[in-house]
Amino acid sequence: MKNFMNYPNKTTPLNSDNLKLQESGSNENGNWIKYSDGTMKTYQNVDITLSVTEAWGGIFVGNYATPINFPQTFKEPPEVLIDLKFTQGAGWRVDWDFPVITNSSIKNIGVGRGTSTDTSKCKATIFAIGKWK
Repeated sequence: MKNFMNYPNKTTPLNSDNLKLQESGSNENGNWIKYSDGTMKTYQNVDITLSVTEAWGGIFVGNYATPINFPQTFKEPPEVLIDLKFTQGAGWRVDWDFPVITNSSIKNIGVGRGTSTDTSKCKATIFAIGKWK
């Protein structure tokens, strides 16, 4: 039985020929790994401070609308996973204003809370996977 990779193409077998490490590195925006099949993974940690004051149903929400640049530019918008760790206050990630993902950045990271606050701080860990060539 062949082992198949779910991204970027379910028909591409996962093997050492198409996943050879092409390049890896880091810059002020984070880290990246490029593979010979054109796949690239990036990861970064970003400190975010935002107000969570807009009433939405029974909760309060806020949106970090400043674009966050990926460490490298993708050929097309990548798939993105965001993890939030709160450093001041408590809350959770919400998509009340849809994330905008381009080849080079993501913006609109939403936060929800049970109470309103002018200052909520968290560390966003952003993982992205897509094509670099």
